[in-house]
Amino acid sequence: MPDTARQAVAAAGVEIVDDGAAGGSVEAAHGYGIVRQAFPNGVTALARHIPDPDIVAVSIGVRGGARFEDDATAGAAKFMEKLFLQGTERRPSPDEVQRPITVRGGSLSAQSGSELVILSAQVRSADIDVMLDLLGDILLNSTFAQDRVENEARVILEELNARRANPNVLASDLFSKTVFGEHPLARSAAGDLENTPRLGRTELVAYRDRHFVGRNTVVALAGNLQPGDALSRLEATFEPMVRGEAAPPSNVPPPPAVAQRVDEKAGTSQARIILGGPLPGLRSDDRFPIAVAVAVLGPSGLRLFREIRDLRGLSYDPAAGQSLFPDAGIWLGAAGTDPNNVDAVIDLLCAQFTRLRDEPLSNEELANAQNYLVGSLVVGLESPSAQSAQMIRDEAFGSPVLSDEYRQGIRAVQADDVRRIAAAYLRPEDATLVVVQP
Repeated sequence: MPDTARQAVAAAGVEIVDDGAAGGSVEAAHGYGIVRQAFPNGVTALARHIPDPDIVAVSIGVRGGARFEDDATAGAAKFMEKLFLQGTERRPSPDEVQRPITVRGGSLSAQSGSELVILSAQVRSADIDVMLDLLGDILLNSTFAQDRVENEARVILEELNARRANPNVLASDLFSKTVFGEHPLARSAAGDLENTPRLGRTELVAYRDRHFVGRNTVVALAGNLQPGDALSRLEATFEPMVRGEAAPPSNVPPPPAVAQRVDEKAGTSQARIILGGPLPGLRSDDRFPIAVAVAVLGPSGLRLFREIRDLRGLSYDPAAGQSLFPDAGIWLGAAGTDPNNVDAVIDLLCAQFTRLRDEPLSNEELANAQNYLVGSLVVGLESPSAQSAQMIRDEAFGSPVLSDEYRQGIRAVQADDVRRIAAAYLRPEDATLVVVQP
């Protein structure tokens, strides 16, 4: 282990173990007081000491998200989100799963995503043993009982039908699916309307057993517990997890940008517009100027808000955004408006993205965007639960946000970098346009 890593680990109060065993050593990870250990069964554990407040949060991320489904298992990741909270042999009902945490004022949740299925819990430091016992039980011993499978299938179908009836959500679903096309990220983490009724307990248990293994799992603990103690407790909890086979790497190039339009009907009064296209993923250094560009259009520079809402009153919620995964991502501009104003709002969205490549940012706009991105990171990750969730994403995606690299990357962006990535990626003439209206 390099001397700098040894010093960081020693400062965190962790004993260094260089025993020669595969995955057995403890090391610093990305700085920020985060300590990392790979357990012999393939589980990667992260710990960060946060002395105040007196809370401990744990997040477990498993590379079993929607992108790893195929046609036969489409929608399985959404079932994972539901079924891990439905009962174990020791705790055979959803209430018995939740109660040990909720009666102590804590929280327990699960969420499916494109890349990860995440289990999260947070309690007072005094209740850490209860929390870890519960998390180990639901991850290792959930029964996926037949009646719960049938019940959650009905719930998922209701949720999917509700998504189709909501113009904003429907537009977002159509946009992602259309932009990604044949890319694995085109599969929706919300589930699959057609295949959900076909997924029975046998198929879901097989999906779980294939993906929810040590080599696909990252667990992070953030809170009032020294890293050495945290890693020891995590290893004791997750040691029984089988090593298994790792999911395929997330290494599929983004699809080409294609000028295309999708029109759909939903809702009763408002139209929803989304304009955007594909991006390179988190492995690209272009992620930094892309983040600055989106901030200028959105929360720091407010260009879309000012041009579309303040000056013309054509939309109450114009916004820009990006979503990045290890290998690919998407950019977008979106707004809700009266159906009579659809064409005008589309033109305004296009004009603001074109402006990014035609006009250099002012020094003030650039500085404001950089300050916003760095500052919102601190504010957004104030709680232990937010930090533990970010820690597993940083590790799984291989592009740490809780790192000096991220802040330095944002600070290094120049106005010419923003113009360059706008010309390369944020091109309205090559964009996907989705319009959902009554």
